Amino acid sequence: MLFRSKPIIGKVWSGEIEQANVEHRLMCKDGRQIWVHTAARLTPDYDGAGVHMLAQYHDITRRHDAEEALKKRETIYRDLVERSLQGLLIVDPKGKPVFVNNVYAHAFGYEVDEVLALQSGLELYEPEERQKVLDRMALREEGDEAVHRYELRGRRKDGSIVWMELLSSIIEWNGRRAIQVVSIDITARKAAS
Repeated sequence: MLFRSKPIIGKVWSGEIEQANVEHRLMCKDGRQIWVHTAARLTPDYDGAGVHMLAQYHDITRRHDAEEALKKRETIYRDLVERSLQGLLIVDPKGKPVFVNNVYAHAFGYEVDEVLALQSGLELYEPEERQKVLDRMALREEGDEAVHRYELRGRRKDGSIVWMELLSSIIEWNGRRAIQVVSIDITARKAAS
């Protein structure tokens, strides 16, 4: 029997703790294992001569399984985003970065928190290139939700130039409209041509 609450129940009986609240697995009679939440405390006997334990068991198997499935999906998501070959940036409608992966940040020589601290993702690009982005943002404000593809010159933290091929589209981020930018560093390709 998988009953991790036994030591805690013992602490309640001994008076070491006032009550127990624990999640653990139990083996059912048919061999299935379920997750339960156990709450237990001591209460006086009806005649007042002693005490007995009042314990409640609540089957939380569905909730536990859903939480585990969510953790697995979060792990997959994190691996996909952080180990991607492409940079990923999400900005609010005014251009403020709200999410960036390592690939995008490192292409410009920054750490993720440095990019998130920027007032605008435009700060990563050459001033004469920023108008292209502003033009596309204006189209979006007019209702254009097409995926746009373009190339821009950026400036790395060390001052060197980086060429980026970008795809941008409208997404929903935390319940609000945002712009997703997927990037590939094409500096080597530009140098070779």
